[in-house]
Amino acid sequence: MAKINRYTGDLKAFGSGALALERTVFGSVTQSDTLDSNINADFLRGWENGTDINGYPTKQFFNAVGFTATQILAYLHQIGLAEWDILQEYNTDSFTNRNGVIFVSLSDANIGNDPESDAVNWKRSTGNIDSVVVTKILTSGTYEKPDNLISLTVEVTGGGGGGGGADGQGASTVAAAGGGGGGGTSFKSILSSALLSSETVTIGAGGAGGLGNVKGVTGGASSFGIHANGLGGEGGNQSVGTAVLQTITAGQGATGTSGQINKTGGNGERGVILSVDKGASGGGGGTMQGEGPRGERVTVGVLANGADGVSYGSGGAGGAVQGSTADRNGGSGANGVVIITEYLGV
Repeated sequence: MAKINRYTGDLKAFGSGALALERTVFGSVTQSDTLDSNINADFLRGWENGTDINGYPTKQFFNAVGFTATQILAYLHQIGLAEWDILQEYNTDSFTNRNGVIFVSLSDANIGNDPESDAVNWKRSTGNIDSVVVTKILTSGTYEKPDNLISLTVEVTGGGGGGGGADGQGASTVAAAGGGGGGGTSFKSILSSALLSSETVTIGAGGAGGLGNVKGVTGGASSFGIHANGLGGEGGNQSVGTAVLQTITAGQGATGTSGQINKTGGNGERGVILSVDKGASGGGGGTMQGEGPRGERVTVGVLANGADGVSYGSGGAGGAVQGSTADRNGGSGANGVVIITEYLGV
């Protein structure tokens, strides 16, 4: 059958323009335009009570039947989806309109359960997206799921590893430590139905830089409930002053886990000792959130602490010392982050 085109205009019921008592309530001699009055016991019984003394239906009662049936159609054209009623029976997958919000029934013989307060027998319809909200979470806490959430995408990055410390050994020596690794990142899209009403959010702390002959600390892991995790980057190795050509191991970038997409943070850069007064400490590894800090170029008399990570989850740079017995620390890794993009219905 071909598509029936919608009536162009404000659809009204059959007989709605009846004058005086040309149309009466079924089985009555009064007129009313309300459905509550027209759908009465006589209407529900049918023509048994809807006839005159000769047993024939009256014109007024024919108008009553036509009006009542088409008034229901007019109501549906106007409202779009029937409003919830406490006496109406709903079955599984039935839809209703409650104060402008669409709900779907989760049970049969669903009577008297208010969709706005009953999450056992009703759920919000995952209809069209009304708005998108992006939230960047920088401290550990709890995520509370909005009632109108359709789905969300979460991006979880772990903390960066600290840069290694530099242990100066006096004249004609160089210490150039390795940089810390970047935290891993996990991406995951999650339907509202797969989330708890409250989800624990953990933000991994950046690892502290080492001081002197101490390796940088590995960064902490970030997580969003059980759904997505970003592990913390490894700390960079320390460097003890020497004149011998060598490289200093950097921290490895960590991985994301449990996501639909998991990315590994950037490795820190190695420290390099070239001669008695030349070299460079290692820079920190970057993440999906941005680059890590650069290492320090070693020249005569350099006494440099490693730069801290700036981008979320990036590693700290290694410390550097030339020609001194002083110690210098590596930079601290940057804290991780959880970024939530919510897709909200009405």
